[in-house]
Amino acid sequence: MQNEGYSTNLEKAITILQNDKKYLQNENDKLKIQLEESIEEVCLLKAETISINDLLNKEIEKNKINQIHIEQLKNQPQLQNEDTKFENLNKYKNQQEKLCSLEQKILRNCEEMKMDKQRELDVEFHKFLDKLENKFNVDKQKYFEKYQLEKENLKDEIKKLYQEIIQYRREIEKLKNQLDKQQMDGKNSQKFNESKILDQRLEIYNNFEKEVPTLKKNQDNLEQRNLELKNQEQSRQNRLNGFMEIREQQQFRQQQENEQNKNTIKQMFRHIKKSHGFIEICFLLDITGSMDPYKQQAKKCIQESIKQIKMFTQKEAKWSVIGYQDFSEYKQLGSQYRQLKFTQDSRLVEEFLDSLVCAGGGDAAEDLRGGMKQMVKNLEWEKEFRLAILICDSPTHGRKYNGGVSDRYPNEDIEDAILELIDKNIFLMAIKFNQVTEVMYDEIKKIYQAQGKPELLLVEDAQNIGISNLSNLFVNLISNATVTITQMNNTASKINNKKTFQKIEIISAMENLCKKNTDPVNFDQDPEVEVIETKFEVFKVELSDQFLENHIQNIKAFKTENCFKPIKEPGLWDCKRTVHPFASGSLKQVFLMKKKDTPTELYAIKMPLGDKTYQSIEDAVKDCRSHLIAKGLLEKFIKDLEKNQKEDTELQIFDVQYTNILILKDVKQKNSFWVAERYFSGKFVKYNNNSAFILDDSNSLNHLMQAFSFYTFYKSNLNYIICDVQGIGQYMTDPAINTKEGNFDETDIGETGIKSYLGSYQGKSHLGRDYLRNLNIPDFEDI
Repeated sequence: MQNEGYSTNLEKAITILQNDKKYLQNENDKLKIQLEESIEEVCLLKAETISINDLLNKEIEKNKINQIHIEQLKNQPQLQNEDTKFENLNKYKNQQEKLCSLEQKILRNCEEMKMDKQRELDVEFHKFLDKLENKFNVDKQKYFEKYQLEKENLKDEIKKLYQEIIQYRREIEKLKNQLDKQQMDGKNSQKFNESKILDQRLEIYNNFEKEVPTLKKNQDNLEQRNLELKNQEQSRQNRLNGFMEIREQQQFRQQQENEQNKNTIKQMFRHIKKSHGFIEICFLLDITGSMDPYKQQAKKCIQESIKQIKMFTQKEAKWSVIGYQDFSEYKQLGSQYRQLKFTQDSRLVEEFLDSLVCAGGGDAAEDLRGGMKQMVKNLEWEKEFRLAILICDSPTHGRKYNGGVSDRYPNEDIEDAILELIDKNIFLMAIKFNQVTEVMYDEIKKIYQAQGKPELLLVEDAQNIGISNLSNLFVNLISNATVTITQMNNTASKINNKKTFQKIEIISAMENLCKKNTDPVNFDQDPEVEVIETKFEVFKVELSDQFLENHIQNIKAFKTENCFKPIKEPGLWDCKRTVHPFASGSLKQVFLMKKKDTPTELYAIKMPLGDKTYQSIEDAVKDCRSHLIAKGLLEKFIKDLEKNQKEDTELQIFDVQYTNILILKDVKQKNSFWVAERYFSGKFVKYNNNSAFILDDSNSLNHLMQAFSFYTFYKSNLNYIICDVQGIGQYMTDPAINTKEGNFDETDIGETGIKSYLGSYQGKSHLGRDYLRNLNIPDFEDI
C-alpha cells in the first residue's frame, strides 16, 4: 500500500511539472504574439513615415520648381521691379522654412511614438521575466524539497524492510534447526504443528523475497525521477540564462541611451555656455569735444569690470564701442560712426578708445538716435545677456528731449531707436553727468514704461562725483547691471499670451495668500469676513507611479482622460468657506475653507478668475496636471536619492513633497467644481521661477530643490523641466512646466524658459551639485 502511495505522488509530481511546462509554453507564445504585434506597429509607423516623407518630397519638388521660377524672374528685370523679386524670394524662404519645420515635427513625433512603444514593451518584458524567474525559483525549491523528502522516506522504508528480512531469515534458520532436531528425536505431533507455523513464516519470507525486486525497481524509478528533475532544472536554467542574456542586452542598450543622454546634455551645456556664458557690453560713447575725460575713465574701468563680472555672475565679457557725434561728422565718416565690434580682448578696446578723438558737435544736441541705431543693427548681438552703457553729457536731438539747448534738428525723435533696443532685449544703463540731460532721460523712461519694460533701463546720477572717481563708479555700475540682467524680472513667473505671443509676468494666487499678513486659519471668527456653509463631494486625484515611470520622457502622454483618475471619497464634507476670494493671482483666485469637524485644518480652494467655478471635473483636473506631475516626480526624486545614499556621504534628504490635490463638487450647485489643497502656515519661499530666477541661498533645502528641477530635465530626456518651485517648509505648491514645444499650459514658456533657467544655473551650478552627483547626473562642472 505504501508503494502505491509513492507511485501516486510521483504521478502527481509529473502532472504538476507537465502543467508548468504548458504554462511556460503559453507565456512564451503570448510574449511572441506581443513582440509580433509591436513589430507590426513599428512597421506601420515606418510606413506612415515613408508616406509622409513622400508627401514632403513632392512639396520639396514643387518648391524647387518655384525656386527655378524665381530664378527666371530674377533674370527678367523688365518684367518686375526689385521689390517684387525680394517679396517672392521671401515667400519662398518662408514656405521652405515651414516645410522644414513640418518635416522635423513629423519625424520627431514618429520617433517619440516609437520610443514610447519600445519603453512599454521593455517594461512588460521585464515584468514577464521577473514573474517567470520568481515562479521558476519557487517551483524549483518546492519540487526539490518534495523530492528530497520522498527520497529520504523511501530510503528509510527500504532500510526497515531489509532489517525485517534479515530478522526473518534468522528466525527461519532457527526454526529449521529446531525442526531437524524434532524429527530426529521423534517428538510428538505438537512439535509438528510448530512446523506448520514455520511453513507460514517461510511463506511470509518468500513474499518478502518477491517484494525486494519491486522495492529495487521503486528505487530505480526514484533515481530516474531524480535524473529527470535534474534535466528539467538544467533546461529551466538554460531558459533563464537566455532571458538573463536578453536582459543584459537591454541593460546595455539602456546604458548606451544614458551615455547618449549625457553627451546630449554636454552638448546643450556647451551651447548654453556659448549663448548664456557671456555678457555683451557696448560703450555707447558721445565723442564730441567735451567728452575726452569720460572716455579715459571708461578705459580705466574695463580690467576691473572683467574681474567683477566673473566673480558675481561666473560669465565672460565681450566688449564693443560706438563713438557717436552729430550729423555732419556722420556724413564725413561715410554714414557710419566709428565702432569696434565685440571682442574678448580688453587691450583692443583700450587701444580703440585711445584712438578716438573727441571733437565736433556744432550745436548742443547730438545724434544719440543714430548711435543707438548703429549699435543695434551693425553689431552682432549673439548672446542672451546684453548691456549698453550710455556715456554722454549732451541730450539727443528733438524738442521733447533737448531740454531747451540749441538744436538744429528739433523734429528728431529717438523713440524708434529705443523700441529697437527693447526688441533686442538690450539692457540700457545711462549715466547722468549734468542737468542738461535730465529731460531726455525722463522722456526715455516714459517710453520704457509705456512698453511695460521699465526693468530694461537704469539711469544712474553721477553729477556729484568727480571725474577722477568715475572709473570706480563705472565698475560698480557695470557689476550690478550684469547681475541684474542675468536675474531679470526677479522672482516673477511668466505666461504665454497666445493672442499676442508675448510673455507676461504672472503672480501665483497661492503666493499672494501665503504672503498676507493676516492669519487665515481663524477666518470664520473674523467679523469682517463673510462666510457661507456648504457641502462638498470629495474626489482624490493622483498620478500612478507606473504611468509616470512608463511615460516620464513624454509630457504629451499625461492627458486628463488616461492617467489622472479621480477617486470619490466616502460621505460628504460639511464645510464653511469665505464668500469672497481671500487672495488673487494672475490666473486664479483663492478662497479659504475648513471642515466643521476639524476646524484646525485649513484648505485653500481655487477657481479661475471671473467668479466662475470649473464646469466639470475634467476641467478641474486638467488645471492640476502640472501639480500632479511635479508631485510624482518629486516623490521619485527623493526615492532615488535614498536608494543611492552612501554611508560615507552626508547628504541631507528632506521629507519634502507637493501637497495632495482634491476636487470638490458643490452639492447645491450644478456643475460647480473647486480645486483644493491643504494650507500650511509659515514663511513662503520661491526657489526658482519658470525663467531665469534662481534663489541664491546656501540653505540645504535650496540645494535640494534646484537639484530637483535639473533632475526632471535629465529624466525627461531633455524634453521638459519642472520649475516655479516654491512653498512653505516641506510643502511645495503651484509648480510650472517648461517644455521644448511650449504648449503644455499657460505657464509653459517653452525652450526660452528652459535655456534661461539653465543659463542662470550655469553660474550657480554649485547649488544641488552633490545631490546630482549622488544620482550620477552630470552638471556644468563635469563638462
